[in-house]
Amino acid sequence: MMGFYEDMARFCNNALNRTLTKTAKRQRELIRTRYSLSNKTIRRLTKTKKSRVDTLEVTIVTLSIK
Repeated sequence: MMGFYEDMARFCNNALNRTLTKTAKRQRELIRTRYSLSNKTIRRLTKTKKSRVDTLEVTIVTLSIK
């Protein structure tokens, strides 16, 4: 029975990371078109934290320019 829960955790982990990747990509595209920033600058200002099987949460942090 533990195999089932491990598989579900792995599937959820993969789904979260796929969603994070797609969302971050779309966010970078929007920033690039609106503010005309380079990819390097956008990646430096936008930090992502991928999911792990033990946490099952993702984070996108966008830093502000002062």
